[in-house]
Amino acid sequence: MLKKAICLICLLAVIAGVSACGKSPETASEPTTEALTHAPAVSADLTTAPPTETETVSETESQRPILQKETTAARTEPTVTEKLPTTVLPLTTIPDEPVKPSSGSFGAEDMTVDVGGVTLTPGSAWSRYADAFGSPKSTVNAPSCHFDGMDTIYTFDGFSIYTYADGNENYIYNIEITTSSVHTRKGGISVGATEQDVLAAYGTGYASKTESLIEYRTGARSLYFSLSDGRVSMIEFYTD
Repeated sequence: MLKKAICLICLLAVIAGVSACGKSPETASEPTTEALTHAPAVSADLTTAPPTETETVSETESQRPILQKETTAARTEPTVTEKLPTTVLPLTTIPDEPVKPSSGSFGAEDMTVDVGGVTLTPGSAWSRYADAFGSPKSTVNAPSCHFDGMDTIYTFDGFSIYTYADGNENYIYNIEITTSSVHTRKGGISVGATEQDVLAAYGTGYASKTESLIEYRTGARSLYFSLSDGRVSMIEFYTD
């Protein structure tokens, strides 16, 4: 009885397995075999993925030379600092105005001037020249600003003679030139000449100089050039 019962149980177990899967045990194992059969396809997909990554890397490598060219071009472009000297340097080499050389000189011989064909020198007696000039346009007597007694000023066209009294004689102490027709012996300086003309003729050894006056001096005698807007407006030969 016991053996029959065991056999019955085994038979029921086999029948139950067949009804649950709808296939025999041999047939139920087939899906496993099919899955294994398709596994290589999955493996094939996995093996094809790396080439895609390889292609991406290759494209990146092909772009590197372009980036390097762009970087090199950016480095070789001149900066603002490099360009500045080409525009600044030429400006510093152009002088505003040429200046005449001051190579002249001044001495006692320069204290004589020719006026109307007459040679005048400060310190000389006026009586030696009075007849040569004829009657002056005006004669003024006034207290002297430089000497004791009275001054007498004789005015002619374009020049004036200042004299001081010493005994019975009047002596010239200032010859004032206001006309362009009278020139100095050195350099031919006259009214209307430029400051540069004066410096070129008499040099830079002046006793004093301002915007309105240049004085050259030797001993007790002075030569004055009055200036207006850089040009000579009056010339004076003076003695103390």
